[in-house]
Amino acid sequence: MIYLAIFHKNRDIFFLLSRIYIFMVDIKAIPQEILDNLPMAISVQTNHREVIYENSAMKNIFGDHTGRKCYQRWDYLVPEGIPDICIDCPGKISLEDQKEHSILRKTKDKDGNDLFIKITHIPLTDQNDEVTRFIEVVHNMTIEEKKIIALKQMDKIDDIHLTLTRFGKLGGETISYTDNNILDSNLKRIQLTVFWFASIGQGNNFNHGFFGPLPLLDEMSHISYAYSFSMNCDNGDPRFKGKEILLLLIATDRYNDKLFNKREIIFEYLNKYFESYNRVEEIKYSDMNDFKNQFIEFLKYKN
Repeated sequence: MIYLAIFHKNRDIFFLLSRIYIFMVDIKAIPQEILDNLPMAISVQTNHREVIYENSAMKNIFGDHTGRKCYQRWDYLVPEGIPDICIDCPGKISLEDQKEHSILRKTKDKDGNDLFIKITHIPLTDQNDEVTRFIEVVHNMTIEEKKIIALKQMDKIDDIHLTLTRFGKLGGETISYTDNNILDSNLKRIQLTVFWFASIGQGNNFNHGFFGPLPLLDEMSHISYAYSFSMNCDNGDPRFKGKEILLLLIATDRYNDKLFNKREIIFEYLNKYFESYNRVEEIKYSDMNDFKNQFIEFLKYKN
């Protein structure tokens, strides 16, 4: 294919697709030969996830979902169907910052075969700089992923990073975090805190619980979880009536996802640990380093 010889890098292909879609009202006007010979599956969706177009590669993996919601392609995995946008959808972040985002997912194809894929959402904006469309690109990485799993050390239990943050007056203030943290800058810690507060917060009300996984910013090899809770505080936000909203952010290698599947047990354990503090001011900067080893031992025992 001459077209693909020219656009040989992924980013070049993404750029080609976005430019074509912006300047052609009808995506069917794009030569089908180009779309069906791209080295990945693609779809075009509205910002409400309605599928406008899919190429042959996408249909071969998941079946034809044109005119339906993109998350409905996963209905065969859940008896009652998928009712809403996937919790780890990269489009959620793309809607906020209008940048390209990706996730890695282990799932099954329409025939029930194991499938490892990389899903990328590329936002397209209108003349008002509002996101109106997504180009979704799916790379089938099954063969490569199985090789990685075979070669990769299975014991990734120590690859857990803890960051304790508070809502505070700035909407995200770090209290304590573990050494050698993957969130190695205050900016990253604030970004993830704001992302999680926006995901589980409801104005002045707040959802207490254990949530995740969600993407860890742009760290493709890791995922994030959050434990949300409240604690008495001397200088908290007046809206919370003497209490402060806190988040324990947990970043871990994506291969550790099975360590966090018993959510109720983890939630109860974290409740018990943080009940040992009476006020936010009692938490020391080094406490998350001390707690990390306890938490890892708990995860080992739990599983």
